[in-house]
Amino acid sequence: MTVQTWGDIYGGSGGDRQSVPGGVYHVQITETRPYQGKMLFLDLGVLSGPEQGKTAQVNLFVPGPGEKGSFYFQKKIAGMLAGPPAGFVEAFQVGDRDRALDVLAAALEGQSCIAELSVRADGDYAGSNELEGTKPADVPAAVPLPQAPAPAPAPIPVPVPQSVIPAPAVQPVAAAPVQPVAPAPAPALAPAPDEVPF
Repeated sequence: MTVQTWGDIYGGSGGDRQSVPGGVYHVQITETRPYQGKMLFLDLGVLSGPEQGKTAQVNLFVPGPGEKGSFYFQKKIAGMLAGPPAGFVEAFQVGDRDRALDVLAAALEGQSCIAELSVRADGDYAGSNELEGTKPADVPAAVPLPQAPAPAPAPIPVPVPQSVIPAPAVQPVAAAPVQPVAPAPAPALAPAPDEVPF
């Protein structure tokens, strides 16, 4: 049988894929299927949370030596295996990719990890899960969301020696009100005789 579509792998049309909503899940790899020496199809069984018991079906591209994509491959497999299984590197070095994928598939089956999954939005595989990355299962799945800050603790009273306490401030004394005094009338001045203008 020539395998060319998801339907060929899973049977039926592409709509038969199993997926879960995007998120971070504790999963176990329940089944692996190598595909044309370049890819593995993985069934990830969700172990806890609201999607417990459901399966996410994802693919994992396995680049050969010198091929692009090794960064993404390592990010996606980091939580599944600590390193390459015995026989994997040797098979790649002699160019036997099919054998390398068989070794990898056997080593992955039954492993558990924390997987970050997204859902493809468009294209032929819209609605199917995409494996974004993994962490070992003993690493928390997600960083807890920040919560409202706790109220500041009440200050603890500390005894202060009397020599440090300042003396009470001197209170200013209000001055007695001053009664305004009306100015005395100015004496009438008679103009000097030589200052009269006419």
